[in-house]
Amino acid sequence: MQTPSPDQSPAVAPSATLRGEHRDLLTAVTELATPILTEADSGRWPQPDLHALLDYLHLEVLSQINNEEWLLFRASAQDPDKLARLRQDHLDLRETVDELTGF
Repeated sequence: MQTPSPDQSPAVAPSATLRGEHRDLLTAVTELATPILTEADSGRWPQPDLHALLDYLHLEVLSQINNEEWLLFRASAQDPDKLARLRQDHLDLRETVDELTGF
């Protein structure tokens, strides 16, 4: 499989809610991860599929994180505990994506 360009990413219709956005992102990541797992189970290295997944994580998932940070951090500014949890969750996800791209 060739690494798709951003316009070849799994088709995901915009959702009206944050929960829907997360569901859509998870669905797309699952669609991209399935061929990777199939190749790995067959004893083959899924290089092109892995790159497609990592591209999607960078282009879509990190973009969503940035959008959420802007909105949610502003909404959480008055609650230090909530803001700290939100920051840590987003930092953990960003570090995971960065770690994966180290392959």
